[in-house]
Amino acid sequence: MKKMALLLILLTLSLGSCAKPSPYRDIHFFAMDTFAEVRVYTSDTSANEALIVGKSVAEDLENKISTTKEESDTYAFNHGAAQEYSEDFTELLRLSLELSKFTDGAFDMTSGALIELWTSCEAEGRLPTDDELSVALSNAGYTGVQISDDTVTKQNPGLLLDFGAIGKGYAADRMAESLRESGVSCGMISFVSSVTVFGDKDFKIGIRKPDTSGELFGYVSLRDRSLSVSGDYERFYEIGGVRYPHILDPKNGMPIANGIHSVVVLADSGAMADALSTAVFVMGIEKAATLYRNAELSFEFLCMTDDGAVASDGFLAYFEPSVKGEQPLSLSQYISER
Repeated sequence: MKKMALLLILLTLSLGSCAKPSPYRDIHFFAMDTFAEVRVYTSDTSANEALIVGKSVAEDLENKISTTKEESDTYAFNHGAAQEYSEDFTELLRLSLELSKFTDGAFDMTSGALIELWTSCEAEGRLPTDDELSVALSNAGYTGVQISDDTVTKQNPGLLLDFGAIGKGYAADRMAESLRESGVSCGMISFVSSVTVFGDKDFKIGIRKPDTSGELFGYVSLRDRSLSVSGDYERFYEIGGVRYPHILDPKNGMPIANGIHSVVVLADSGAMADALSTAVFVMGIEKAATLYRNAELSFEFLCMTDDGAVASDGFLAYFEPSVKGEQPLSLSQYISER
């Protein structure tokens, strides 16, 4: 899978109500297969210890949920090793199952066999065969995982977990919790495509156009909330000179090709924003609109497509276009015109 420039989100800061001016201390590191940054808004040198603790939270979680680290809970689950799973792993799996159910499987952390298939086929320079897809699909499906108390089981031995579509957001939630417990009242955690902010400061997030130009489509004001971006322009499978989006449809195993190129989701937690940006990408606008309107999950979203941009009505309250007059079409207007 190609991993190109990781600047999905450009972060700038507006004036907020934390200490004025707004001095901050930060730390940068690599975790969750991407670059991470943590900022805490204080001039107190004791915050340096909180930053180190926050970094250790991300690293510890990665060691538990990574698909490739042999000591991780995910690796043990995927390879049938008997062990007592950590609380972090069980909690993340339980949350993932709930979100899979809410999205009717559009987000599905049991797609590991499909991801493994496409990754190996890319290395071999060929597309998966129908038989290979059929086998991978038979080894997927969130209903095949059960949690009872602290016991985690799977119906099919070939089922593989992959938390790539929720892990960064969940890590940001855990890190924000750790920073608050350390006495930090205002901060930001960024995993490039996932950002979580907490405290009473307004952050201004620049959203890139869904291409490699680096140009901004607009800005989102964020306070005590999370934002996640899923797109088809930075990460992809390249086979026979053709680029296939890395986001796969859990129902047929194929890369999504529905005209959507980028999805931005705002939610109250990083895990929810992360998972739902993938789910909306898979669903398409009409099904996402149904999910949005049923009020079971509280989120806002923006879809950038071949035909323009569509945003939930609530999203528009936080959005400012980079070019005056280039406002996304509201979801209400989009639905009324269908």
